[in-house]
Amino acid sequence: MVYYRQMWLMTATLRNGDWFKIDPVVNPDPAFKELTAMIRFTNPADHPLEITANLPPEAGIVFTPEKIDLTLSPDSSSLFPIILRAEQPVTIADIDPLWLEFTGSYLSGKDRPLSLPQKRELIMDWQHICPRALTVGDIDGKIDDWDSTLFISCLRPQYIKEDWDWHGTEDCWFRFATVYDRENLYLAIEISDDRILVNPADPGQKQDRIYIELDPDPEYKPSSEYKSSQSEPEQILKIQLSAGPNVTDPVIQGVEIKAAMTYDKKITAELAIPLHYIYREGKNTGSAFRLNIGVMDHDNPANTKPSVLWWRPKWDSKQNYTGSGIFFRK
Repeated sequence: MVYYRQMWLMTATLRNGDWFKIDPVVNPDPAFKELTAMIRFTNPADHPLEITANLPPEAGIVFTPEKIDLTLSPDSSSLFPIILRAEQPVTIADIDPLWLEFTGSYLSGKDRPLSLPQKRELIMDWQHICPRALTVGDIDGKIDDWDSTLFISCLRPQYIKEDWDWHGTEDCWFRFATVYDRENLYLAIEISDDRILVNPADPGQKQDRIYIELDPDPEYKPSSEYKSSQSEPEQILKIQLSAGPNVTDPVIQGVEIKAAMTYDKKITAELAIPLHYIYREGKNTGSAFRLNIGVMDHDNPANTKPSVLWWRPKWDSKQNYTGSGIFFRK
């Protein structure tokens, strides 16, 4: 009975891939020449787990070590560093997804080896800057007066709800920028969509929509805290925008949002959020905040489950990671 239980555990471990995880890397700068990713290996069985990998250069990046061959003791875990090096500085936003493949093998001694490869994406991010605005125009939903170099493009969303309905950047993608002045934090958002679906007469209907979530406390909180009713839900500012005058009431009472939205060949939006919101007494100095942007891409009025593209993982999801969406005011 013990033998079959262990066989089941080894098989399940290899199949679900829990033995192999990669910690997301948040670099101080948008580009790097060298950084280190940490691989987490876990062996819950009472047999050794052999781990092998070949990591050839990819997208101009060399991995060290290039070959891995190690044995993880029974009922143990280990952190393993992988160093990424580039000859010239590489901009993280321009790198195609990096997938690392490792093979786990159990040698049970009674049967042929149990072996299965697993691929994991190496998530990379950087510390974002929210600069001070020299001038700020009217909040009219038009973004031509914004500095184009400030925009962050979301071409590869890190979290997609109903991903079956999104077909890549030719279907929908978006970009956004942030600045601040003495009074407000400003957001500009632009959506490029192959089919714009709006219904100003009934904003509550399913249609293209923008979601904004802002946390004035940049300290990392696990996903369970965002799900828990014991957390501080009044701290998280949640805003929805769709065609028509329908900025949803923010969770934070007393925070007045100025917003405007236009929709022609593209959907654009501007918001002004009072700066006093991110100053939390006893929490922080207001020098940093956490931001996430989501876009509902609705192409078919009959579709009840359209895709929602999130720039960074939803904070209440298991993909949530330390440092995602942190902005520093400079």
